[in-house]
Amino acid sequence: MQGNAIFGLVASDPEAGQFGVALASRALAGGGRFLSMRSNAGAVITSRIQRGKEPGRALDLLGANFNAAYVRDGIVASGEEWCSGQLVVADRHGGYAGVEGADAERECGCVAQEGVAAFGAGLADLAALHAISRPRDKTIALDAYLVRELERGSKALKGVAFRSAAVVVFGPLDVSTTDLRVDMHDTPVAELVSLWEEYEHYKAYYRRRSDQPTITESQEDFARELEARLAREKA
Repeated sequence: MQGNAIFGLVASDPEAGQFGVALASRALAGGGRFLSMRSNAGAVITSRIQRGKEPGRALDLLGANFNAAYVRDGIVASGEEWCSGQLVVADRHGGYAGVEGADAERECGCVAQEGVAAFGAGLADLAALHAISRPRDKTIALDAYLVRELERGSKALKGVAFRSAAVVVFGPLDVSTTDLRVDMHDTPVAELVSLWEEYEHYKAYYRRRSDQPTITESQEDFARELEARLAREKA
């Protein structure tokens, strides 16, 4: 039986106060079992299923402005079994710290530079990590960047069949600004891209609906207006 394979990237946008993660996994529910995130804190990403209290403690420390390396070292020192594989800790300011544990999957690593860190485990090689660890294009929104780079990197991978994919972005609020997940799919990254493209039309509407619920049109009305607008643009 194959072990888990996981691949993705984490990036931050300090000017917008955002940080986010996009990942794909051979296992189901990769965005929930291998990723812990919290607004105004950071993220913990692993190649093994996270459990116990350690992920919560790590996010508490990140929220108290301890840096990623300090938090990573604390997780490793805990001796938890799930820490023995690939581990990446990211703080909300763009700091990253990774480690490959004693039982890490083959071809496991983390490549970071200029506010972006690419991570992977159980891959045929690490070339795709270097392909997407380039400096972030700051002219596009963070969620768009994460989704497109995950798509680009996944195409460079050979011999890995993913089954789930996710992109999660947090800003200064307690709720995520983007949280899209695909599970039990033959091509989850491509499906995630399609899902994000549809969501992109609604993102500003959902923000307006949250800020001005009493005067914003219903989603049904917005959807009809959107359909009509897209039809005119295609004409």
